Parts: sequence; C-alpha cells; structure tokens
Amino acid sequence: MTRTIQGKFRVVAMLPRGPLGQAYHVEDVFLQLPRRLKTPHEQGAYAVRLQHYFYRLQALAPRLGAYVQVPLHMFVAENRFYVVDPWRPHLAPPRLVSRLALLWVWHFGWALMHMHDAGFVHGGLSLTNVGQDEQGQLYLLDAGWRTVALASQASSVRSLTQDPSWPPEARQGQELTPKADVYGLAFLLYHWLVGQPYTGAWPAHPLLQPWEEVLQQGLVAEPAQRPAMPAWLQMLAQAAARVHLRLTAPSPSLTPGASRGARPPTGSSPRAPRPQGDAPAPASAPSPEPEVHPVDEAPAPAEAALAAPEVSSADRAPVAASALPSEPEAHPADEAPAPAEAAPATPEVSSADRAPVAASVLPSEPEAHPADEAPAPAEAAPATP
Repeated sequence: MTRTIQGKFRVVAMLPRGPLGQAYHVEDVFLQLPRRLKTPHEQGAYAVRLQHYFYRLQALAPRLGAYVQVPLHMFVAENRFYVVDPWRPHLAPPRLVSRLALLWVWHFGWALMHMHDAGFVHGGLSLTNVGQDEQGQLYLLDAGWRTVALASQASSVRSLTQDPSWPPEARQGQELTPKADVYGLAFLLYHWLVGQPYTGAWPAHPLLQPWEEVLQQGLVAEPAQRPAMPAWLQMLAQAAARVHLRLTAPSPSLTPGASRGARPPTGSSPRAPRPQGDAPAPASAPSPEPEVHPVDEAPAPAEAALAAPEVSSADRAPVAASALPSEPEAHPADEAPAPAEAAPATPEVSSADRAPVAASVLPSEPEAHPADEAPAPAEAAPATP
C-alpha cells in the first residue's frame, strides 16, 4: 500500500539514510509535482531549531538566487517535523571542466556571502549536498542541517566527525563561522578539478597548478588563518585573471538589495531521474539571472541594472565588482583580457580540459514560469562557440 504523509505527499521512494535525517522522494498529489521530503532523526530541540532556521532563511531567499535551495514549506505530521524541498533528481558530477567548476564555485560564493551577512552559515558544503535538476543546473542543498545540529549538540552529529568535507573546527565540535563555508567551497572546487576529494595530501596535478594558492588558503585547517569569503573570492578572481579568464559581477539577484531574477537558462535535454550508481547527468553553466521563489511564489521580474557588491562585515576585504562573474570571457594566453561587454558570453572551453562535459549542456535562453508549474521542455542548446 502506498504511504501518504499529511494526506498530500505520496511517497515514491525512500532515499538512502542520511547522517542527520531521512529523506523521501514524494509527489504532491494536489500539484502533481515531485518533491523531496526530509525529517530529522532527532526531533525535540534539534527540530525546533531547524524550523526557526528555515523560517528565517525563507525570508532571505530573494537574495540567494537559485543557488542555495530554500525549503518550500514545513509542517508537523505524526509528531515529526518535515521539510519540503524541490526535487533534484541527480547529484552533481564528481568532476567538471575547470571553467564550469570555477563558475559554479564563484556563484555559490556570492550567494553564501548573503547568507553570512544575514547571520547564516550553510555548514555542509560537499558533493553530496549539491543537487542537479533535469536541465543541468546545480543547487546547494541542506543549508543549515549540520550547522544547527552542531549548535544544538544533536547526538547524530557524531557520525559526521570523520567526514573530510567538514571543516576541521566542526569535526572538533567548535561552533561554525562563515569561514567554514570557505573551507567547504575550496573542498568542492578541489573535488571538481581532480575528480577526487581532498584528503590532506597535495598531488602534482596539472589542473591544480593555476589554483594551488587559492585552494591551499581556503583549506587552511585553522579558521583564524583562513581568509573570509570576500577575500577568498577576490583571490579566486585574481587567479582566474592570470589564465585570462575574466570573472565579472553576478546577476542583480546576487547583489545586495536586488530583486529576484528570471528562470535560469537550460542547456541539456530533460532526463528521467537516474538510479544510484548511474553516470551523472552533465552540468550546464550557471545562469546569470537565476530563478528564485521562496515559498511557491511566482518570481518577480529581474531588475535591469547590475548593482556593485556591498560587504558590510568589518573584517572582510572588499571584492571588486570588476572581479565578479555572470559568465566568464576567455582570452588567448598572449593577449590582455578584453573589456567586459554588456551581455556576458558563454565561456569558451578548450578541447584539452573538455572531457566530462558535452557542448550540449551549455545554457540557452531562459524561459520564466511560476514556481509550481511543471518546467517547460528544454530548448535545443546552442553550439559551443
């Protein structure tokens, strides 16, 4: 007999047990849309703190772009607290070409700066917490689950102490600060560049050479010696400039005080959810103007002007607007970078590092639609320039 939770969510499948909670692939029987339902193993104080964290995070959603997944809503059923998220059928690929890896880390970093300015820490950046939809867009999942578990001293947090993607201070039981997310982003970038997680060793890998200093600074074990997020992103932009990759300011929705953007462009054809163990779906380039809808609301129109970044924290080095991206512009090695054009170009990927990503996954023009309508079919993607 098919199980239904709260009379609204029909359980399609129980997902693998997580360290902090149990997730389900469900169908909203009224909207006929797939969703992910997750409930913490521990209820009580941990569940109450999670609920408070998520209600506050929902208010911040318009500033996070489509890069940090925010719960659609929450409820209590059968004395258990449940979180309702959009359904992301895939996990992110274990390796990306360097330009795509840099773009995603860059956009994630900008969204995380908004979280930090509002007093939030994601606290769980790893490949297992990066979801991917049918169009190849990536999302940071499960914001706050680990941060709240550590702060509330949940017993289930002990299962995470051996996770190398968790910053050393978290594994030692210390309270997480925004610098924990710097470690997580550096860990994620390392994984995407070499296809293997960081283990403490530093192999002589050719794809690591341009980013070695940035990665080593982000992976410093002592948080006091680790750069803050704006300073680390500035280091990333400077390293990209040395290989003639221009990283420019993000879309208006990722700049402080700006409104929500349009739906992200899609690049690959829609795919059915893949079983565990299948080859990952190809990731597309991040959208310059992402879709954002905190609680099943239709997205508001994007603003036309691109605001410069603001960093309010006193200990942060400012990130130059000219150093931060929508889409990068690649230039030949013997030429200085050309001035940024009004519309960002799709990154040019050289054949040498193209291996895991096909040209068909690069983004096409976006088509906006309300949050709870079924996505329009993906249009054919343009060829890579």
